[in-house]
Amino acid sequence: MLRLGNFSGYARYGVVMRHCTLGVLADSHFCATKILKIIKVALICGILFLFTGCGSLDRYNRYRDRWYGDFGYCLAGLLTDYRGSSKEIIIPSVIKGYKLWGISSRAFEKKGLTNVIIPDSIRFIGSSAFADNQLTSIIIPKSVTQIQENAFVKNPLTNITLDPDNTDFTVKDFFLLSKGAGFSYTNNEKRLLLYYGSKNNITIPESVTEIDDGAFSNNQLTSITLLKGFLVPHNTVFGEPLYDIKLGDRESILLDNGTYELKNNQWYCNGKALQQPAKIVPGTGIYISSIDGIFLGGDISLSPNRHPIYLSPGFHKIEVGYSHRSTRSEGTVTFAYAFVLDSYTYD
Repeated sequence: MLRLGNFSGYARYGVVMRHCTLGVLADSHFCATKILKIIKVALICGILFLFTGCGSLDRYNRYRDRWYGDFGYCLAGLLTDYRGSSKEIIIPSVIKGYKLWGISSRAFEKKGLTNVIIPDSIRFIGSSAFADNQLTSIIIPKSVTQIQENAFVKNPLTNITLDPDNTDFTVKDFFLLSKGAGFSYTNNEKRLLLYYGSKNNITIPESVTEIDDGAFSNNQLTSITLLKGFLVPHNTVFGEPLYDIKLGDRESILLDNGTYELKNNQWYCNGKALQQPAKIVPGTGIYISSIDGIFLGGDISLSPNRHPIYLSPGFHKIEVGYSHRSTRSEGTVTFAYAFVLDSYTYD
């Protein structure tokens, strides 16, 4: 494990001390009066918070599940569940005067659905919303701007049709792509939501920098080519685990560019078996800017990578930055092709 320690002398650390003096109030009557005033103010604030539409009861009412026929919904405008027996459904756009704008996570999961019509009012489709059904085709309306992970996984899909006026997604070569990574929308097809083709060998579009977990679930892939490398937060990015590890919170794997092949439950990259990976752990005040020319977020203001990264053992060119909250970015340091081992820690 390569541990990137602090670069003392490079970054200036400003420390602000706030002194607090504990004292004893001699006048107990004065103290009791102050406490009563605080209690009165707290009660008034609590009453106002509750009855101005911002309290917990109002939130409970807005997001509490209700039923309209076979459809569960909440007053916030989300479809939340389905209890009908029909396998072909038309999702309503309005229920009792409430316009529905979203489909919550797992709302239609494992319902045995064979056909679904999504209305033009829907802008948001939650994670696993239609997962594990019998859908062979999906039409995504122009109104949809956000689709979360695994929304359509575990379906025998053969066709995804996108409304021609939808500018947030692209469908091509059996890939469903989002024109932005996460919530950052651009003109590039950065995020791969789903591959629903039947090929054994595919090449991932060069624009892709993010692959959803489950994007390649239930596939017959044995060979995947990446035209450039990038980070993934899932060990099962291609279906079967890449390494015999369990990723911790905010840990990720660096995928090198090249061809990944699955043989006898073992992944190979460019003909070399993927064995125990190395691990880089940034120290306090350090962020990883790039590895082998793969940009990981070198600007401190653009969510730089400060979390552990797994990568193949060997020679790597690692660029790191050193910073502090009070000083922002101070610069970068490059380790020229450092040899990273999986069994040592460097400070």
